[in-house]
Amino acid sequence: MNATRAKKWRPRWEDLDDAGFESFVLQGVRLSVRTGTGDKYMRAVCRFVHFIDSRGLPYELTSFMRFLHACRKQGASGSTLSGYRAAMLWHQRQFGGTLWAMDQGLVVAIKGYKYLDKQTRPPRGAILTSMLRQLEHRYPLLAAVADTTFYCVLRRKQVERMLAGDVQEGSEGRLILTVRAEKRANARNDVQMVTRKEIVLPEAKLLLRSLVRRLKPRQRIFPNFSADALDQAISECATHFGWPADLVYDGMHCLRHGGATVVREYFSRLLGSMGNPAAMAPPTALWYSRLNELRALAVREEEEARV
Repeated sequence: MNATRAKKWRPRWEDLDDAGFESFVLQGVRLSVRTGTGDKYMRAVCRFVHFIDSRGLPYELTSFMRFLHACRKQGASGSTLSGYRAAMLWHQRQFGGTLWAMDQGLVVAIKGYKYLDKQTRPPRGAILTSMLRQLEHRYPLLAAVADTTFYCVLRRKQVERMLAGDVQEGSEGRLILTVRAEKRANARNDVQMVTRKEIVLPEAKLLLRSLVRRLKPRQRIFPNFSADALDQAISECATHFGWPADLVYDGMHCLRHGGATVVREYFSRLLGSMGNPAAMAPPTALWYSRLNELRALAVREEEEARV
């Protein structure tokens, strides 16, 4: 389906009307992030305002630092603190005035907390195939959505918005999935809200074909999807089955991590089997088939090692 083209603006200079220009910046800044992100930012700003109102503090940088310090003492991560700063900056840009949320000392301090978290907090675990089987057995009603997240390597919003028509069979058995709601899309980059990815794992192809077989193109594949329910199931399984204690299994993103591992192993097996037909040992085949970006990086590393 072709996208509808916007009509080219044909100015009528004599009819220009600047009434209401005061809301121009406010509205534009609001539009710089997705609606859901804007709502999240407003809730963050309201929490800060409630904090300073309850203590009689002024609306200024020092008060914001006190707020972030209090959040950190309760266990807020560096990423959470960074989110509060981004929310304040977004809010301040709408109404003008001093952008004290851009304070460089504050920016560097939050980076320090994020760096500390990486060093001291256990990393997020990847759900392996054996763990996925345990999850399916314990929560059979969540098996289909868990398998889709895992084998198709998707984010929660992408799973939530999947339509039956997004799964398209191409020539020679190729399966293309239209992926919606790219989380990095905003006014400062060129990431599209809708992208297309080729599904390569045989398990993923079988799964998607079975899911859309009886659905109409515009029907959601998972109309009753609940990310919270799946998150809780994963956390419960981690405890019940004794998944590695030094890793965090906090939700369905662990499925995406595990699925990416399976895809990588799948391609490694393909490269290994390609060795003999290509008259190359598997390590040589892997080396020759690198992406150009990895080749350039390897060359730079070799040159730096000689210096």
